Amino acid sequence: MQRSQATKKKLAKALKELAKTKPLDKISIQCLTDACGLNRQTFYYHFTDIYQLVEWIFLTEALEDMPWDGSPGSWQMGLRHILEYSQENRSLCLAVYRSGQIESLIRFFDNVIYGMLLALVKSMTRDEAVPEDDLQEIAHFFSPALREYVFAWVRRGMTPSPAELIRRLEVMFNGVLEHALERSRRQAHLDKENDWEEHNGEQNRTQ
Repeated sequence: MQRSQATKKKLAKALKELAKTKPLDKISIQCLTDACGLNRQTFYYHFTDIYQLVEWIFLTEALEDMPWDGSPGSWQMGLRHILEYSQENRSLCLAVYRSGQIESLIRFFDNVIYGMLLALVKSMTRDEAVPEDDLQEIAHFFSPALREYVFAWVRRGMTPSPAELIRRLEVMFNGVLEHALERSRRQAHLDKENDWEEHNGEQNRTQ
């Protein structure tokens, strides 16, 4: 297992170096394996193509030591960690984005952002009657918007700073999630009342 991880890390390091000077679609498997002293067969033992390696890099390195515990204030720290990782690995992130093959980036950001938002709305509704399905819908609704906001930041050359980007997000998000949760609470209460009235109506009809 350790040997396998070491091989993957060697491939990842070589890819990040090559991405500093070449577009992603110009980096062949042969070029990559030559750069780190491995052979093509070794690469294909671990990954099907370059983009699967990219996804592995994001899912392992970017999430390493993630300072996010699901508490209301930790989503900012978690997102800042991801943005700072993106800046530190600017060449690779921009190479992936400019390649047009951004499915790995989309999956990565969607999974991370959705997880953050779901944990956040759950932490905001402890001991309150908000259906789990509603919490998931709220997280699903806002996740693509936040991801596209991050992608716009990438297109701008990763400016402004992660701290400033998060400050702007906090301004935009202020009260928005609370409003969505309040509407969900009200709807859940109305649904419960309607169910109760319908149940009583059926009982009265059968008497």
